[in-house]
Amino acid sequence: MIAAARDERAHQPSKDVDWVESWLFDVVHHDGSYALSIEFLLWPQRQQVAFLVSLVRPDQDLVSLVELEAPAPKPPSLEVRATGLWTDIGIQTPLDHMTVDIEAFAVALDDPNEVFHGAYGIRTALGCELEWETVGVVWAGPSPNSYEVPCIVHGELLVDEQTIEIDGWGWRSHRWGSPSRGDRSTTRGRTADGVWFNDPHEERAATMQVVGAAPSPAPELGARMEQFFAIDDKGDMAWIRRIGDRL
Repeated sequence: MIAAARDERAHQPSKDVDWVESWLFDVVHHDGSYALSIEFLLWPQRQQVAFLVSLVRPDQDLVSLVELEAPAPKPPSLEVRATGLWTDIGIQTPLDHMTVDIEAFAVALDDPNEVFHGAYGIRTALGCELEWETVGVVWAGPSPNSYEVPCIVHGELLVDEQTIEIDGWGWRSHRWGSPSRGDRSTTRGRTADGVWFNDPHEERAATMQVVGAAPSPAPELGARMEQFFAIDDKGDMAWIRRIGDRL
């Protein structure tokens, strides 16, 4: 689809209770030392929200936040408040500039698969004030009601008492409608010399080495999301996502 400015905001749902809208944001610090995935899912018919955050750092524990039952925001706002979580997605200039602010508690997990088994880890304060600024053109997404946007990303990331200045890049995407496994499997990133790629095939992913695994639920599909941050020997970096088994 060719996205219009009005597409950045929430859409009118169908009567299907499974109809879902998702905003997905990636961050990669310029040297690959921090990689962040943020996803906000909204089921208007259920008045329900899921909010998922994964922070990957080389040779460190995964920091994971999984909130599957937050109350829906009051339209047109995308601000969510739940126990241990406040977040707000700001559409500053449609198709050009978006922000994500988070104040939350997550958990640090030495075994990433503990995400699906109680997520018993070390309580970790997690926050951010990040901005996504569009670079080049908006890309068509994998389904008719979706689009993907390559961006420069900057701002602050807070992990416990540490404040990190982020100077990097990332993709963001927006999709809405009936959930589909085909919407969720992709390798999206950027080469060392600045060429953007968004590839659903396995060939590129097979050449990359995993820096950190960040599995999370794909609650709209009742399945696992196998999610990785990866780098190849040329310095190309990407978030790799594949739908796995049912939960």
